[in-house]
Amino acid sequence: MQKSSCVAAAISTLIVIGLSGCASSVPALGLVSAKQSTIALETSISEYVPHDSVIATHVTTKSAVLYPCLGHPNEFYWPGSLRVEVKSGVDEDAVLGAIADHWSKEKGWIVTWRSPQGHAETVELRSDTGELFTVKFEGGSELQIAAVSACFPNAGLSGKKSY
Repeated sequence: MQKSSCVAAAISTLIVIGLSGCASSVPALGLVSAKQSTIALETSISEYVPHDSVIATHVTTKSAVLYPCLGHPNEFYWPGSLRVEVKSGVDEDAVLGAIADHWSKEKGWIVTWRSPQGHAETVELRSDTGELFTVKFEGGSELQIAAVSACFPNAGLSGKKSY
């Protein structure tokens, strides 16, 4: 089994274990699906870092809060993140360029490059289903992916627990 398959299998197992106490309701299933999709996409994006340059990968599998979706009453989104510690010398522009190139060819995705003055160059990936991934290198030692899942029904979910 390749490294990416092992990571995906481990993440899926963690999600199932972490959510095994959830009641089997539509909102909980929406949350599970949103988390699984978000983490899988974060992992896919992170795989553009050359494997021999990866020191460690840190994936958020729980959030202390769910956020209301703007313009979508009675829906939440789950915030995720993934950090990849990298060895020095990684060609950050090549990694970000490869990510942007791949996702710009995917149907239903919009890619935006941002170069805020005084801040790291950032690639934003936005799906037509509402998912958003912000990808950047920080300090030359870490690829950071901040994510927002697609919206899902919030009935029965408080928004201020561990999800």
